[in-house]
Formats: sequence, C-alpha cells, structure tokens
Amino acid sequence: MQATNGTSMYSNRLLFTSLGLLLVSSFLLLPTSDANNYDDNTEFIRTICNTSLSWDPELCFSSLSMYATTINKNPSSLVKQSIYVAISNVNDSAHYFESQKNEYNLSDDPVSQGAARALQTCIGTFNLAIDSMNTSLIKMHEIETTPSSSASNSSEVSHDMKLNARMWKLDAQMEMLGAAVYEATCSKVFKDVSVEPVKKEVVIDRVNQVWKLTKVAHRLVIYLYNDKN
Repeated sequence: MQATNGTSMYSNRLLFTSLGLLLVSSFLLLPTSDANNYDDNTEFIRTICNTSLSWDPELCFSSLSMYATTINKNPSSLVKQSIYVAISNVNDSAHYFESQKNEYNLSDDPVSQGAARALQTCIGTFNLAIDSMNTSLIKMHEIETTPSSSASNSSEVSHDMKLNARMWKLDAQMEMLGAAVYEATCSKVFKDVSVEPVKKEVVIDRVNQVWKLTKVAHRLVIYLYNDKN
C-alpha cells in the first residue's frame, strides 16, 4: 500500500471513525446518576490497564478514564474507545503536519522543501495508520457478530466459523501493530531533516505521543483476544 497525498482523503478515510466518535460523544452527554457506579467503571479501566500495560498503565488510564461511563465495564467498549482515542490524535497530528508543510512550501530553499517532503510522508503514513485502525475496528465488529462469539453450545459453531473468528482476532491485532509501524516511519523520516530544533522537536513529540496511544490500543486488543480472558 502506498501513502496517499493531500487532505482530500480525510473525509472518506475517517467516515467510519467519525461516526464512532459521534456515538461516543452522545453517550458522554448523559448525566452520571450513580457515583459508586462511576467509581466501579474507573476501577475497571485501571485494573485492565495495570494488567495489560505494565510499561505505561498511567497513560492507558488517563487516556480512557474520562470515558468510564461509556465503557461501562465492557472490555470490548474499552478497547474500541482506546482505538477511537488513538485515531483522533493521529488525525489531529496529520492536520498539524499539513499546516506546517504549507508553511515550509512558502520557501524555495532546499531545507524548507526537504521538510515539506518529509511532512508529506508523515501525512501519508498517518493516513495509512488510520486505515489500519479502522480495519481493526471492522474486524472487531465481524468477531462480535459472528455466531462463534455468541453461541452457547460449541457444537453449534462450525469449524470454519471458529477459524474465521481466530483469523479476525489475529487481523485486528496485526492491523493495530501495522498502524504503530506506519507512525514510527514518520519519526524516522523527520529526524533526518535539517530544520529548526524547536520545530523538529514538536513534530517528533507529536509522533511519539500518537505512537504510544496506538500501542496502548494495540496492547488492549491483544488483551481482549487472549484466550485466557
């Protein structure tokens, strides 16, 4: 798959995600009537973050705790929300890269043009990361709607259905891993660009932050589809 240039792809690329984020936002408008239930929900998030992300459970918790009511102690909702958070941050950074690229394109000097090309590469790889995360969400939907996920009697589920479910679980995990790889590519490309240190640091910091959030979502997908859970 090749990186796609320009911002015209955003609306099509993010349609699936935008609908998901809109749905989540509508839930967040609902008042929380039971403080104890909210505390239970946040504790549920903290427990899973501590279990699945030993390297940074606080990032996991801080990025998801505000959605405790929406998640409502549902592991699948927790994982989907983590993907929505990651996609939102990737999209914000891609728009920032676009604005910076346009600034660099105002100058004809080789350094500025090199920075513009590097940022265009980042926009392309971030678009691919969004594609991968949306695909992971689609695979999760397929897993949840296949009979193998809901049948009470294992004899009701054919061998092919079970095989499909296992493949979708693996696909969901691999798509999240692929998203993180795409994001890391931007960091590697931009580190070689000779621009002002402050501007370079801002870009690298943004890449590192979205990469960490994507890795949080990746680890939670792995946790969700661990056969022991």
